[in-house]
Amino acid sequence: MKKTSPRSGRVAGKVVIITGSSQGMGKATAELFASEGARVIGVDLNPPKSGRKNSPIEFFKMDVADEAGWKKLVRHALKKHGRIDVLINNAGFSRRAPIIDYPIELFRQTFDVNVVGPFLGIKTVARGMIKNKSGCIINISSVFGLQAGGPNRAPYSASKWAVLGLTKSLALELAPHGIRVNSVHPGAILTPMLLAGGGTPAQIAQDLGIGAGRVGLPGEVAAATLFLASDEASYISGAALTVDGGWSAGSYRPLRPNLKDS
Repeated sequence: MKKTSPRSGRVAGKVVIITGSSQGMGKATAELFASEGARVIGVDLNPPKSGRKNSPIEFFKMDVADEAGWKKLVRHALKKHGRIDVLINNAGFSRRAPIIDYPIELFRQTFDVNVVGPFLGIKTVARGMIKNKSGCIINISSVFGLQAGGPNRAPYSASKWAVLGLTKSLALELAPHGIRVNSVHPGAILTPMLLAGGGTPAQIAQDLGIGAGRVGLPGEVAAATLFLASDEASYISGAALTVDGGWSAGSYRPLRPNLKDS
């Protein structure tokens, strides 16, 4: 895939909070938004320890399931920037196991990070957005929270369906206040979470029957998120945008060479 140069200024001057910003899709998103002129606050439980002074991204250490932490973050952002324009709930957690062996502690952790985190973030950030009559919220869900299912993934899938429901409901609730709420649904993206399941990227794409013939890149999810946060998407709310190479459209299997049309 050819690299594309970002169009400078698509989110220029916007104050953006991005959770799970230290690696994978969150890191790519934070870097892209910063390159497009946004003032980015990257939130992570384990923020990078080096390069902070020279980075255009300000890092904030926080557990997304901690309501007190969210209040502290919002006070900091408002004191420093005066407003929050965009919230991107990207932090995610996943562990695979058969349901009969799934520890309740991991189930709760899955929902704490994937559902409670976005809930608390929106609850805390939306107050200022309502006051300003403007704002954009983007929840990173998954194709597993749209239509694809998978064995040993029930808690993760359930949490991502919850994110979709949260998005749809809040898109309606917050619309009168000028706030847009959308969800992005990545498929198989080349991140540590994907590779933790084993197999090479090529094998994963083949096993899943992804029409594009490959797994996606974090930057491709970041680009979709950037579009939804930009003024180009000013009339888009309540949408569920897939970034999955056609995976959610169905499993691609090439026709056998000797197969004839009936």
